[in-house]
Amino acid sequence: MILLENYIKEFLKEATSSIINPASDITGQSQHRQAASYNVNMTSIDNKDVLLKVLENVGDNCFISFVDKYDEKIPRLEVSPKVSYNTPHGNYAYPLTVKSLKDIVEKSSVGGANFALDRPYFHMFKKSNSVNSIEIQPDGRNNYTGNYKKDLRTIVHTAVMFNAARTLESNPGKYATKLKSGDEKREVKFSLLKRRIRSKIKANTKNHSERDHIFYETFKSLIEDLCYLVNLNDKKYPREIVELIVDFLTNAINLKIRSSQNKFFVRKSGEILSRLISKFHGLYFACWMLSEMIINDKLTDDYDSMAFDVDNPQQDRLRRGSVFTMLLNSIDIDFINDRGSKTLHPSEPIQAVYLNSSKKEDVVLIGTFDNIFQITSSQDYEKTKEPHDPVTMNKIVDILNQNPQLKDLFGTELFDDVKLKHPLEDLREKAYADLTKKKIVFVNFLKFHSANKVFDLNIYVGKNKLIVFDIGIKEKFLNSSIEKQLKTIKREMPKIVKIEDSLTYIQVFLSKYRNKNIYEIKDKSGYDNIMRTLDKIQDHTANLEWNSLTNDEEKTSFMLVKTFINICEEISQLAGIASGQ
Repeated sequence: MILLENYIKEFLKEATSSIINPASDITGQSQHRQAASYNVNMTSIDNKDVLLKVLENVGDNCFISFVDKYDEKIPRLEVSPKVSYNTPHGNYAYPLTVKSLKDIVEKSSVGGANFALDRPYFHMFKKSNSVNSIEIQPDGRNNYTGNYKKDLRTIVHTAVMFNAARTLESNPGKYATKLKSGDEKREVKFSLLKRRIRSKIKANTKNHSERDHIFYETFKSLIEDLCYLVNLNDKKYPREIVELIVDFLTNAINLKIRSSQNKFFVRKSGEILSRLISKFHGLYFACWMLSEMIINDKLTDDYDSMAFDVDNPQQDRLRRGSVFTMLLNSIDIDFINDRGSKTLHPSEPIQAVYLNSSKKEDVVLIGTFDNIFQITSSQDYEKTKEPHDPVTMNKIVDILNQNPQLKDLFGTELFDDVKLKHPLEDLREKAYADLTKKKIVFVNFLKFHSANKVFDLNIYVGKNKLIVFDIGIKEKFLNSSIEKQLKTIKREMPKIVKIEDSLTYIQVFLSKYRNKNIYEIKDKSGYDNIMRTLDKIQDHTANLEWNSLTNDEEKTSFMLVKTFINICEEISQLAGIASGQ
C-alpha cells in the first residue's frame, strides 16, 4: 500500500508520478511483513477459564478466528503470507455475539457455515473504535457514509496507476524507447499516442463497453498506451491522459455497478428480479471487478472459493486478494463486518475481515487459546494434547451461575430455543428475570391489577418457579348488567388507557416462551370470559349509530366504549397465548 500511496501523492502534488518502487511489492508476503502482528499466548490456561474468558468478552465488538499452527510457535494474529482466494486478503473471523456463540456450541457453525471450526486454536480480539469499519446488516444495509463519487474515482485511479506500474515491470523492454528528450520523433510519437487514447475513449464511451470482453480489452489497451507514454515522458505519468482514462473507466464501471453484472446484491422474488445496491456494495463490486481484471488474463465469473481458504496453490489467485485489499484500503476501509448479507462470501453469510496492511494497530488481541469448542480432527493438532469434551450449554450455565456478574450480560437470550439437561426451575427463574427486567413496567401491571375494577392482570411465581399469569375479567364486573358495566368502563377508562401501551411487553414475553413449560395461566376460562364480555358489549354498541347520538356526552361515552373494546381485544390475545388458544 505504501507504493500506491506514493504514486497517488506524487500524482496529486506534481501532476506526474515517478515509478519509485516495484508494483510487485503488493503481494501476500509483503502485506504479511508490513502488517501489525499480535501475540498474547493463553494456551496454558484450563478449559474452564478459557470459556469464562469467552463469556466475559461476548459482544458486538468482539471477534473469534479459528486458526492452524503455521510453524513451531503458537500462531500469532497477523495477515497470512499466502493468498489464494477470491476475497480480500486479511484476517477473517466470526463476530462473537450471543447468537454466534450459541451457533458454535449447538450447531458447530455460524450462520450455517462451519469452516475452520475444527482448527486447534482460536484468536479472540476486539476492534478499536478508531478503525474504519463497514457494518453490513443481513438485508445489505450498511453504515457507509463516504463520498461515493470521489471514492469510486479513487479506486479506479489506484487500479490504473498500479496496473500501469505492474505492466511496465513485467515487460520493461516492450515499452522502452531509445528516443532522447527533445527528439522531434519523440514529440510526434507522444502526440500520436495521446490522440490514439482519446480516440479509443471516444469510441467506447458511446456504448460504455457494456460487454465484458470489450471492456477488458479496452482497459488493457489503454494501460499499454499509458505505459508507452510514461517512457516517452521521462518515466512520469502525464496527468491529462491519466485523468481521461480514469474518468472514462469510472463512468463505465459506474454503469456496470447499476447493471445486472453486479453480483453484490441480487435478490429474487417470484418472477421479479429486484436489485438492492447500496453505495458500499457498488464500491465493493468495483474493487472485485478491477482486481479480477488486473490479475487474470480474462474475466471469469468464478466465485466459489472459500473465504478462509489459504491452501489453494492456484497461481492465478496468488495476488487477487492482495489487490482487492489494496483497492479497499485506498478509500480507507480497514474492516468489514458482514452480519448475514453474504457479501464477503455466498457460503459464509456471517463473517468479518480485518484488512490490516500496515503497522497501524486497530485491533486488540485478547488472546490466542486452545480450541475448547469441539474435539478437533486437524492434522496439525498437537499429539501431546489430550482430546477434550466440547463446550455445551450446560457448561455455560454452570459458569454463569458461578459468575453472577455475567447474568445481566446475557439475560435469557442465550437460552432461547435451547433444550438443557439443567433443571427446568433454573430456566424459569431466568425467564422471570427477563420478564421483570423493566421494573417500572412490571410494577405498573401489578398496580393496575389491584386498582382497576374490570381486568385481572396479575403475574407471580408459583410452585417449582413456574410463572403464573392471571389474565381475565374480574368476577363482579363479569356478572354485572350491561348498564353497570358501561358505568364501570366510563369510570375506569383513565386507568385502562394508561396500561395499553405496555401490553405488547407481555405479548412479546408470552410468544417468546410459548410451549417451553415456563408459564401457565391461572384461570383456564379467563379467555372465554373476556370473549363473553366482548360479545356482550359489542352487541350493545351494534344497536347504536353515531348519527343517532344526540349530545356530546353520548358521543363521548360511545367513543370510550369503542376504545375499551379495542383494549379488551388486546388483552384477550394475551389470555389466548397464555392458555394455548
